[in-house]
Amino acid sequence: MGPIPAGLAGLASDLWVYDRRIEQVMRLLDTIYQGIAGGGSAHGVGSLEKLLADLMKRRAEIRPVPPPSADEEEQRWRGDAKAVIRAIEQGVVEAEQRAARAA
Repeated sequence: MGPIPAGLAGLASDLWVYDRRIEQVMRLLDTIYQGIAGGGSAHGVGSLEKLLADLMKRRAEIRPVPPPSADEEEQRWRGDAKAVIRAIEQGVVEAEQRAARAA
């Protein structure tokens, strides 16, 4: 794998390490798959595939969440606004019904 590049620390170095480990396991799996295609043994494939899945899951857990795009942000705000409007309208209808029952 080699040393972590200079200047990488914290989250960036963790991500770099996971990326290298994932690449190593993928290369090993490629080699095994080629051997299997040539009539070789499939011994170890399952454990390597599980290791790859675990590494990718952990990598995804520490990957920083990208900021929403302008369109996503607008949709979120519009959704929030619609929810507020529905709540206000429901409150008005309930108030009108209470007033009608009281009259």
